Amino acid sequence: DEGSSSGKMFIVETANNRLERAKEMPNPKSLIGNLWKEGELLVLFAYTGSGKTVLALQIAKALSEGEGIFQNELPNEAGQKKVLYFDAELSDKQFENRYSDNYKTHVKFDKNLHIMQINREYVLNEKQSFSEGIIPEIESRVFGESFNVVIIDNLHCLKTGLEASKEAKPLMDKLTALKHKHNVSIMIVGHTPKQHK
Repeated sequence: DEGSSSGKMFIVETANNRLERAKEMPNPKSLIGNLWKEGELLVLFAYTGSGKTVLALQIAKALSEGEGIFQNELPNEAGQKKVLYFDAELSDKQFENRYSDNYKTHVKFDKNLHIMQINREYVLNEKQSFSEGIIPEIESRVFGESFNVVIIDNLHCLKTGLEASKEAKPLMDKLTALKHKHNVSIMIVGHTPKQHK
């Protein structure tokens, strides 16, 4: 019964047994070189204004097209993916400006790239918050529309005060559970607090 998971909260087994079980599973393919593979949760952190959103959107676009990034310096071995990009950063016009030539000659995205954003016209009741609804909505979309990749830009839209590890832990647990339950690859974009010298 070693390694059996039915009805138990934890699995205890020998390291060799775990390796034997893992050998029967398919090897995860690279999404962006050695930085991110299928089924992994990646956190992309950098200072505010350093281009994280530009990079995250470029990654989303490349994965939706089955391409690598940086002229294939970071190859995509996994092929074309259906990507859900949660954008809490850009307004519609900022997005258009970034992906057009002065609001003319717009970039054409693949149909596999879907953008999710908060509907600012939605009226919340006193028991609701946008941040608490994001993960359940993402899970509903992943399950119902078969997304392979989820990119959340940014971490602070999910909950304020996430610099403290006690705040971040429950959130990361939810995202890890989502990753395992639906075999989805997740990237979270986060801001590193500015340091003054």
